[in-house]
Amino acid sequence: MLEYFPQEILLEIFLKLPINSIVQCTSICKSWNAIIRNPTFISTHLNQAISSTKDSLFLLKTGQFFSFIGSCNGLICLADYHYAASNTFILRNPPICKFMTLPKPNVTFETHDKCIPETPRTECDIRNPWQLPSFVGFGFDSHTNDYKVLRIAEFNNNEMPMIEVYSLIAGSWKFLPTTRQKYNIVQKCKQAFVNGVVHFIAFQEDEHGDTEKMYVPGFDFSDEFFCEFMLLEESYSPIQCSLWAMKKYGDLESWTKLFAKQGEAVPRALGLRKSGELLLDFYRSSTKGIVSYDAEKQQRKSINIHNKRGDHFLCTYVESLALLDKP
Repeated sequence: MLEYFPQEILLEIFLKLPINSIVQCTSICKSWNAIIRNPTFISTHLNQAISSTKDSLFLLKTGQFFSFIGSCNGLICLADYHYAASNTFILRNPPICKFMTLPKPNVTFETHDKCIPETPRTECDIRNPWQLPSFVGFGFDSHTNDYKVLRIAEFNNNEMPMIEVYSLIAGSWKFLPTTRQKYNIVQKCKQAFVNGVVHFIAFQEDEHGDTEKMYVPGFDFSDEFFCEFMLLEESYSPIQCSLWAMKKYGDLESWTKLFAKQGEAVPRALGLRKSGELLLDFYRSSTKGIVSYDAEKQQRKSINIHNKRGDHFLCTYVESLALLDKP
């Protein structure tokens, strides 16, 4: 009787099912499998999930050999540092138990070993001396429904950095035109993917090696070009930790201070909730755990997530069928 169900009705039914049930339906018959694995259905399901009012959070704790790059539309991007000189990146969709290992980038230790700095400059270099110093971003190109990985490989002071982008649709890396960067990206600050642009934190040094200016450089995954915002000078202080938000994207006048704290027990900012409250991680203080902080009332409340010290990341998350159409 399955063949007598109109496809339009089947689509409506599938879209209302929990994601685990949708995956199970792929084993019922070939026609259902073809419908669910179709990129159009996967995209429709994603758009419906994004428009949902649910505000889901995903807590990820990485091991010793993995580094969290970013999360977008249910996909998590990880870098695997277990094998020397592997330059391995992994895309994983936890709810559907699907993952894929990306092909090696064009720029690796084997191809550019003579250009690697002699002394470690970043956390990545210290952990694995065979790993090229690089900055990696992950995001989504909404114009082509394509997931992309940005990688900026750095060399010694006499060499230009090399920039390449991986496209999930193309299944390969490609080089982008490179220009001399006027700033240095901060390695320990994680990426932020907003409005189709992956953002980093960067600084510019003066002739004495002191921080002169701070920037938020970004890479637009759709048009594949770089942009930048300048941080207010008062937003970076050696004696005070402060958290700022750009209320209107791209408008430098809309920078607003949300939180400021002095002392050793400085929390780590994890994100901003739809209610406007901040998610802060106090794992370095006596009040361990993640709290929701109301900046206006200066009140905080626990959300009953307690983390041990280590590499853990909390991000907004939406369940999707991304990668289900991949072999």
